This record gives sequence, C-alpha cells and structure tokens, in this order.
Amino acid sequence: METTTAEIIIQILLGGITRLSGSGLSITEWEPVKGALPPLTEQQWIIQFEKYKQTPQFHLLNFDFTLSDFKFIYFWEWFHRVWARLMGVVFAIGFVYFLVKKQFKKEMILPMVLLFLLGALQGAIGWIMVKSGLNEENLYVNHIRLAIHFIAALGLCCYVFWFALDLLVDSAELRAPDRVCREIFQIYREALNNIKKHAKATHVVVKLSQDDSRLLLVVDDNGEGFSFAGKFTGDELDRLRLGPISIKERTRTVNGDLTVESNPGHGARLTIEIPLG
Repeated sequence: METTTAEIIIQILLGGITRLSGSGLSITEWEPVKGALPPLTEQQWIIQFEKYKQTPQFHLLNFDFTLSDFKFIYFWEWFHRVWARLMGVVFAIGFVYFLVKKQFKKEMILPMVLLFLLGALQGAIGWIMVKSGLNEENLYVNHIRLAIHFIAALGLCCYVFWFALDLLVDSAELRAPDRVCREIFQIYREALNNIKKHAKATHVVVKLSQDDSRLLLVVDDNGEGFSFAGKFTGDELDRLRLGPISIKERTRTVNGDLTVESNPGHGARLTIEIPLG
C-alpha cells in the first residue's frame, strides 16, 4: 500500500507537468487498451498530429507547432495516461494473485475492490476533463473539471495512505480495565515527552501488545540514553536513585514491572509489563 501511495503521488506530479506544459489536449481520443502504445512510425505520428490540428488549441494557440513540438507535449500526456494504466494492471494482478493465495483477511477485500473502482473512476473523470477542451469553444480543459480531477486524485491518495496505516496498526482493542488503559497511556505519553525533551532521538519505536495474562509496552529510541549503562528493574533504579520517577510510580499503581535498558549515546529501551486479571 505504501508503494501504491507513492505511485499515486508520482501520477499527481505527472499530471502537474502535463498541465504546466500544456500537453493535456495532445491526445484527442480515449483508447484504454490501444492507446497504451505511443505512435511507433512516422506515419502514425503524422496521423496523431493531424487529429490535434483539428482542435481550437492548435488553431488559436499552437498554430506554429512542428511535429517535433507535438511529440514533446504528446509524450507527457501519454506518460500520464500510461502510468495510470500501469498502476491499474499492477494492482489488479497483485490483488488476484494474493486473493487466490488466500493472503487477504476478509475485511481487506472490500476496501481493495473499492480502491480499484475509485482508480477506474479517476481515469473516467480524467477523460471527461480532457473532452471539455476538445470543442470549438475552449483552448484548455474546463477549470472546474480540472479541479475535480485533482481533488479526486488527492482523495484517492489519502484513502490509500489511510488503508496502508490501518494495515500496519493492529486494530485489536485492549482488553484491560479502564484504570490500566489510562495509566498505560500516560506512561506512553510521558516516555515520548521525555524522549523529545532530553534524548535527541531521530527514531522511536513503540510496541503495545497483550495476551491473556499481561499487557506489554515497549518504547525504544536511538537517542542519548540515560546517564547510566546497563539493564535495571524499577526496584534497582530506586535503590540507585535513577530512572524516570513518574513512570516508575505509574507502573507501580497498576502492579506493573518496569525495566530500563540504557546505552549512553546510543539510546534506551523502556519495558513495562502489567499483569491482567
């Protein structure tokens, strides 16, 4: 899904280049299959150029275009379209393959089908936009349809990114008392706040998991670490008068166990284990 998000971002950028270079009306027909290949011979190029010459944009704006000029704008519109086709084909092949291999959870199938349909709809919106400029009145595509096409692309990108994050994050709810949930949230927040203020970390990993008997929170960073080196329990840190005081206290209020691993200059790891039941 992250790859699909990147592909859509590239497609949006290609759309911007197509717009800024004035290439959007260079292809006057919508041929989803046949149009995947550009003209391959000089005669085919001439045929496409003659079709473009029938547009008001050529007559009133680009009347001095040579075949070489036309090839330049044709390329960007063609590349914009073929990239969209490529995304659709790659997505469809991957979807069918993993569906046959039963690699999808049931709740993943409908959103992915919807994603494919939205992609196809975006292609249709694109052609409706282009068609608005292929008449006797307009030199460019209709600005409202252009805005709809752009906004729809951004919406599709956001949907894919949201779906990717949803796949990366375990959606299972915590099966723990409210008091434990509140304390574990406060511990998590304080740990991140401490890292932000003191650790100078560039990378933080937070893992929260549970089974039938315990809840486990691990906060790992690559920052400065604590002033001490080694692995210590909460009780050992108390005796040495070291470690995050507030986090130690909150861990005790829910009968949890705290372990701190520190490597000065290379980061630290906090592990909080809370019994359930």
